[in-house]
Amino acid sequence: PHARRAERRAVTDAVRAIPRGPADPAWRLLEPPGGGAGLSELPLLIGWGMRDPVFTPALLEEWTRRHPHAAVHRFPDAGHFVMEDAGAELGGLLRDFLQEAP
Repeated sequence: PHARRAERRAVTDAVRAIPRGPADPAWRLLEPPGGGAGLSELPLLIGWGMRDPVFTPALLEEWTRRHPHAAVHRFPDAGHFVMEDAGAELGGLLRDFLQEAP
């Protein structure tokens, strides 16, 4: 949405800061504090756009490794904004998930 490159710098820097694999120095920041606290204690629904250029399928595999209890739904034709690309299906999944959550 920004016409000049200088105005887009913050967005570019934010995307570049996302750790994409174990070789990335920031990857360790994804580890929960205390080695086990965090999302592992909660019901978790993951709706993942498989065409997302930033949050790639490889990153999803890491999420599923770390959260094997999660309900994972892959949206093959969705990109970064799953709620726009697969809104109706995601909305139904969210409704059902929230109704069934303890």
